[in-house]
Amino acid sequence: WIPRGSATLRSALTGLLAHAAYVVYVGGDYMALARFFVPVLPIAYYLGSLGARRCFARQRDNWVLLALTALLALQWTQSERAQIFGEQRFFVERWAALGRHFRAVFPPTPKVAISPIGAFGYESQLPLVDILGLTNARVLEAVPDLSISMKGHHRYDAEYVLEAAPEAVVLFNGVRQPDTGRWEVNPWERTLYEHPRFAAEYQAVATPIQGSGDPLLFYLRRGEPLPAGASLRGR
Repeated sequence: WIPRGSATLRSALTGLLAHAAYVVYVGGDYMALARFFVPVLPIAYYLGSLGARRCFARQRDNWVLLALTALLALQWTQSERAQIFGEQRFFVERWAALGRHFRAVFPPTPKVAISPIGAFGYESQLPLVDILGLTNARVLEAVPDLSISMKGHHRYDAEYVLEAAPEAVVLFNGVRQPDTGRWEVNPWERTLYEHPRFAAEYQAVATPIQGSGDPLLFYLRRGEPLPAGASLRGR
């Protein structure tokens, strides 16, 4: 399906297959077509379009397109897309709502420590302390905690977060557990949450979040003024 003599396209196909094989080898990702596959999706779409065009040009290859379409349809059905994508949408909308709220009630300079940095960071435009280390080399040096099953969440460093001295810390992914109604600390946040300095330097604060029915419990550095609408809470 790749034109003869096209070394660039053949290299792209080789890299795409190698990347996909590695993702499958390490256990994939619980989010459909997310994170690990996102970097290669443009290449996959482009190469797939070239292959489809060639199949249409050669009528005898149409069965290949039919087989691939049936395979994708089966995979789409088995993924229970409504549940998976619905869950993703819930988290992204929640984190975006948190970011908009922090941007509205905080001045533009305070740092916020948080794990889900994407939607929150985009909406808040505040300086972030990335608990999982995607934006710094310090956490990359931490020994991976292989007891954590979620991909990409194996490294964390409580000392790094405390040294950065963020004005606010958002734990629990900013979401209360729907089955228990409790704020539950993630495994990669536990050493930070249980650190003596954290208890001494931060206090729990609750605040309503516009556009999201659930309020937020986060931690504010002692001495910082309470944001508008927030109130102190027990730990």
